[in-house]
Amino acid sequence: MTEKNKQKNDVFIAESDARIGSGKIACFIGIIVNAILFAFKLFVGIFSNSQAITADSINSLSDSASGVMNLLGFHISGKPADRDHPFGHGRVEYIVALIISGLIVVVGVEFLKTSVERIISPEPIKYEFFMLIILTGSIFVKVGLFFYYRMLSKKINSKSFSAAASDSISDVAITSVTLIALIVSKMFGWMIDGYVGAVISVLVIYAGISVAKEAISPLLGVEVSPETMMKITQIILSDPNILGAHDVIVHDYGPGRLMASAHAELNSNMPLPEAHRIIDILEKKIMTELNIPMTIHPDPVEVDDELTQEIRIYSEKMLNKLSSNLKLHDFRVSKSSDTTLIEFDLTVDQDYKKSDEEIKQYLYSDLAGYIAGPCRLTVHFDRDYFSACKTIES
Repeated sequence: MTEKNKQKNDVFIAESDARIGSGKIACFIGIIVNAILFAFKLFVGIFSNSQAITADSINSLSDSASGVMNLLGFHISGKPADRDHPFGHGRVEYIVALIISGLIVVVGVEFLKTSVERIISPEPIKYEFFMLIILTGSIFVKVGLFFYYRMLSKKINSKSFSAAASDSISDVAITSVTLIALIVSKMFGWMIDGYVGAVISVLVIYAGISVAKEAISPLLGVEVSPETMMKITQIILSDPNILGAHDVIVHDYGPGRLMASAHAELNSNMPLPEAHRIIDILEKKIMTELNIPMTIHPDPVEVDDELTQEIRIYSEKMLNKLSSNLKLHDFRVSKSSDTTLIEFDLTVDQDYKKSDEEIKQYLYSDLAGYIAGPCRLTVHFDRDYFSACKTIES
């Protein structure tokens, strides 16, 4: 490892440790604050006989439990890679966020049932001024937590704290509705506690589902940010020997733990040692600048063969007539006895309506008329990462 790369690696380790430290501190703050809010709200809920306030208090308890889960997640995710987990434990944070969402949904469903029971059999609630003070204070505290969690989630790129921020702002809405219901009940004597409790429960369930969606996406393999993809592509294309780059794939193994691969087009006449040297430099450059381990596959391109270039240009013109989003790569032309063999990969937008067979027939009919003599066309369609193995020949 060069001195520059070692320094970069040391900086990354320090940043990773600082990230985990910041996350743990935030977890402790959330656990303590939400536990205090739970105690105050539970007291008010029991004193006032309010289902809505009691539901709100249990929601704060679930937030405190979520903080414990977050703390555990940061502890586990900070463990180094081992034999059983060679890519580290970063995805634990996504799993923790998913567990948190489950807790939120369970709490919402349980209190929705009890709120419906309160609607069927309404009961009067008590009102004291100190209850107003406690609920108002709770709203301000949750607003503060929302801004703190949101700032921290952006700073350390944490899905779990992004989820906590969303949960905090939903808590603000929940407590605000509860407070309004308490005031309305006092002023007009309306027994709407069950209805408000039901609304709160639905909001809690919705917040839980939203958190689950955010957690599931990276676990399933969500596409990395366009900015990261662009930076990787720009670095690859920064070498004048690279004729093109495609099939850039980035794998997410947790915040700050990305791995990537790509294909880079090089002159087919370039000696293998030289091609390896260029690729090796680019891989190290991406690692140094983006801290992303990179594997680049070299694709040979015939730049000196006039027939190959002529047919490629013609094929690109035909594709542009169909859609500007159809891009070909790995283009090869060869002769077999009296037949011209044409083969390439075609990147197709997933929303493009024409089928692979329709595109192939369109290409083949035009190429067969353009090329003197018989030809055979083989197209590898790339509609997603796993469709590249699908090949259509004619």
